[in-house]
Amino acid sequence: MAATCTPQQAESLLGAFVQDYNAGRDVVGTYFAGPDRFERWWDPTLPPGQDLGGEAGYPSLLPHLRSLHDQGIRLALTNFSGSPNRTNGIGFVFGIRRVSTVATPPGPMTGKGVLDCATSRFTVLVIDWWGP
Repeated sequence: MAATCTPQQAESLLGAFVQDYNAGRDVVGTYFAGPDRFERWWDPTLPPGQDLGGEAGYPSLLPHLRSLHDQGIRLALTNFSGSPNRTNGIGFVFGIRRVSTVATPPGPMTGKGVLDCATSRFTVLVIDWWGP
């Protein structure tokens, strides 16, 4: 029988991810599916089309997130909407804003992701934009 999960679980996990990321914790092992299931991370600090994806990108995810944290980038979840998808997961979109501890102004962001029901971890997280 296939594992099931709900949009509420995805929202709760995303909120916990944001909280732990902001605290400087290692979020990769806790919130992201392993290298065999991980598909994609992208944020505006990465060049277009150069996401951290698949088994090749997985080892770069933790250093990248630590670098964002070290640059003073903090996050605050503002909204969430999710629904089951065809791949035994929950697809979702979210609003998030950057709360910077450095001299750059905070700004709104949007993103999307996928929660894998089999592992209860993210296979995709993409922050599409964070602006001034």
